[in-house]
Amino acid sequence: MKILIISTYSFDGAGTAARRLHEALLKEGVSSDFLCLYDRDSDTSGLHVLQPGKPGIIKRAVNLGRKKIRSMLNGPANRKQSYEMFTTPHAGFHLHNHPLVREADVIHLHWIAGVVDYPSFFANVNTPIVWTLHDMNPFKGCFHYEDEEQAHVHKVAKLDESYKKIKRAAYRLSTLKCITAPSNWLTNTSSSSELLGSFPHRHIPNGVDTDIYVAHDRDLARDIIGVPRQGRVLLFVSTNVENRRKGFDLLIEALQSIPQRETISLVAVGKRPQDPLPGVHYLGQVRDERLMAVAYSAADAFVIPSREDNFPNVILESLACGTPVVGTPVGGMLDVIRNGENGFLAESLSADALRNAIVSAIEHADDFSRDRIRNEALEHFHLSVLAKNFIELYKSIS
Repeated sequence: MKILIISTYSFDGAGTAARRLHEALLKEGVSSDFLCLYDRDSDTSGLHVLQPGKPGIIKRAVNLGRKKIRSMLNGPANRKQSYEMFTTPHAGFHLHNHPLVREADVIHLHWIAGVVDYPSFFANVNTPIVWTLHDMNPFKGCFHYEDEEQAHVHKVAKLDESYKKIKRAAYRLSTLKCITAPSNWLTNTSSSSELLGSFPHRHIPNGVDTDIYVAHDRDLARDIIGVPRQGRVLLFVSTNVENRRKGFDLLIEALQSIPQRETISLVAVGKRPQDPLPGVHYLGQVRDERLMAVAYSAADAFVIPSREDNFPNVILESLACGTPVVGTPVGGMLDVIRNGENGFLAESLSADALRNAIVSAIEHADDFSRDRIRNEALEHFHLSVLAKNFIELYKSIS
């Protein structure tokens, strides 16, 4: 059985999840290839990066220019980007002609913006397709999350509806056999959607490399990332710290009203903001996964204050390092976080509720069993568990 995983990226959230699955399948002896548009010098076996100009694959891209999109969504008076993601169902590739696509027994799609051209791909691929959703875009038009759609769709209503029409037509011609999602929230939302609701759905959580994400000595970890050994340390991680959906502003607001705030060190991993806040220890973008394991190990709690999210890999990375997680009651956080056992879940999506959850985590920091937190991550989210779940699914549809 030959599996082909397709993803726009081999890194960041969705790309990392797809790459980890590919590597897990290889370890289980499955013939797997990974086709992506962008890579970051990965040495992953079976990884294929699309090269512009290959005969028979490239076609003229049908995309709206970035400047035009920005103008439509933000308006001429607001030059700062106020939306996170806007993608089209068109791409500059005829992937159905790619030899890896033609040879596969099962095609497994992940986050595919810019690499899969919906009209040509779904109409011309006869191989069974599994699709793992990492956000809401496959069953929406332009946008990837509900909040952004509600805030901006009125500015691009006709375009948004035209994209839905294109996707609707493409899915009717497709060989889609199953839609999966790592969170119950996204699984249920997709299964009740107009565009994808007619397809079978399964909830399959992400996995984490528990050989890389391990617990390190806390004092040594703090020395390495440059924070005091004394006091409490909270960790925040996002590709872009200023991404509103990830809720860094909620975290800052929550911390302002915590007693003895001066004894808490806040560490932020991700693209540095243009105007750094005082009192925050910014590590910048960390691409070395082993260094990320050190950062998790240095923290008393990892805080994920997202307004909307699916099933971020960072939750599992933290748990695999034995570090409890404080999160908002959205997406995959509801599936994983158990109060007092492996973290605390805020009672609502607000700074006050997040503050209360952080205070609880700080007060109980010495009560958490880091070994138990890690062992549970090994039991439920080890890459072998992920691989076996998908191997079972592939066999059922091929």
